Amino acid sequence: MGDMSKRPLRIILYVALLLRAGLLVAGRYEPQRFFTPDSGDYDFLAWSLAEHGEFSRSPDGPAELFRTPGYPLFLAGVYAVSGYSVHAVLVVQILLDVALCWLVYLLGARLFDRRVGLWAAALQAVSTVAIISSVRVLSDSLFAFMLTASVLLLLSHFKTLRWQPLLLGGIVAGCACYVRPVGVFFGVIVLLVLLLRCRAVRRAMVFAVVFASCIGPWILRNYIVADYPGFSTVSAECMFKFQGPYVLARVEGISVESARFRLEAELSEYKSAENPTQGRMESRRASIGLRILREHPWTFLAMHLRGSLMVWAPGEVELPALLGAEAGEKGTMEVLSQRGLSTAVRHYLFERMWLLWILVPFVWLLLMRYAFSTVGVVRYVRLRMGPGGWLIVLTVLLFAILPGVFGHPRFRVPITPFLNVAAGVGVVWFIDRLIRRRGVSL
Repeated sequence: MGDMSKRPLRIILYVALLLRAGLLVAGRYEPQRFFTPDSGDYDFLAWSLAEHGEFSRSPDGPAELFRTPGYPLFLAGVYAVSGYSVHAVLVVQILLDVALCWLVYLLGARLFDRRVGLWAAALQAVSTVAIISSVRVLSDSLFAFMLTASVLLLLSHFKTLRWQPLLLGGIVAGCACYVRPVGVFFGVIVLLVLLLRCRAVRRAMVFAVVFASCIGPWILRNYIVADYPGFSTVSAECMFKFQGPYVLARVEGISVESARFRLEAELSEYKSAENPTQGRMESRRASIGLRILREHPWTFLAMHLRGSLMVWAPGEVELPALLGAEAGEKGTMEVLSQRGLSTAVRHYLFERMWLLWILVPFVWLLLMRYAFSTVGVVRYVRLRMGPGGWLIVLTVLLFAILPGVFGHPRFRVPITPFLNVAAGVGVVWFIDRLIRRRGVSL
């Protein structure tokens, strides 16, 4: 009976492995399929760490402040063992992503029951954005694994009040920030849940100390080497290159490129007049972008929310490129943000509209997943949500809203496990209701 009870989960994990390995095998002779423009940054920084022990884009260049070292270290470690093999990196990521399906099962089983856990794991196994992220040289898959592991540890703490899961959850959350700096906001959410929902000041202080001890050394490093008192310049980059120019372009009716040129000219004037350090230049970039947002808050809010909707857009349009079809037109995400989903799909597919019919079943399945997730959330909210529920709901809202004008379906990867748990609740509810209506007893 014990083996029989584990068989459905094993089948799910095997399916997850086969789907991800299938994409890897399809592109085994063309490794460039697994790279994106961001992949080059991670790959070069990993090479710099492995060859020179430096975290910089060039031997004599400025310190790297935008990227954090977590994913490059992961790449460098695999490269050191495999002899600079991109395929080895993707094999490790695939195995981690299969393990993530197991974590999703645990998450659903602990929050609800085993049936929800199995359905959640099955949905995770066939989630297209998760499958694609596992065979991309990007940080999304690793970050999703670490975020889900941290949530599981914190759920254990909420249930048992033991200190060990809280400490380990804080460590994993802190380490996840080095993979994706947005993890810093997750740490803030955990503190809010501990303070406001659990009313546990002592536990919140312990978590804060553990979390700060993890990210503090990198903040200190940035201040020492570049006079920058922050963990990453991601926010500065976003405000200066994306949010500020997009808002300025909309308000003044100019192109985004023209808006960026104007902000760059203002930054150049500051550089000529002040001769600032690297860190002060980054702080200035942030202040220029922030000034635009403050001057036009409602335009910014409208564009930010519209862009964030793109997080929920189908990620299946990347499948053709992974399978060897000609890549889509450049600038698709900008079209998506400014002109809507249908225009962006036509822009990406160009003259290959026949691909749209291949993608339709995937999009239909995604919509069904959203429908079941909505049912699951409604069912759960009707109950009295505990700290774990608040932690997950706030995390999903954070990652869904934060991207703004540069929203992309890949930013849904970290919250896909939680969405699949909600969908698992919806599926189980639907099945139970169908059984009751038909008068069938199990």
